[in-house]
Amino acid sequence: MKNTTDKVNSGHSITLKETINRNLAIRDSYHKLEDSINGKRWTIEEDALGFLTDAALIGRMAMAYEKTWPTENPDKDLEILLPHKLGECVWWLAALADRMGVDFEKAVVDFIEVKEKELG
Repeated sequence: MKNTTDKVNSGHSITLKETINRNLAIRDSYHKLEDSINGKRWTIEEDALGFLTDAALIGRMAMAYEKTWPTENPDKDLEILLPHKLGECVWWLAALADRMGVDFEKAVVDFIEVKEKELG
């Protein structure tokens, strides 16, 4: 897989477009890994299930934050696992949008603008 560790925690913000492009490059690396391990790439449904699994883990972390779900190491989970899973969900959403022909950046911007008008 492509090494992106030099960009991790660099302290620099990135645009949504750059986030999407980097996410898709990572997903492409995973497709190659899936090809070599499974002989085929995950389907869109399998990608969606991957997203849902990670989203459910965020739900569990929210419960851990509220102290209604026990974890072995709640402080470490909330410090490390929660931000990782939040980022991973954005990654999944960008990949799913791409695979289904949706402009993810436009979808996010359009959603925000609609909500601002509705609530403004």
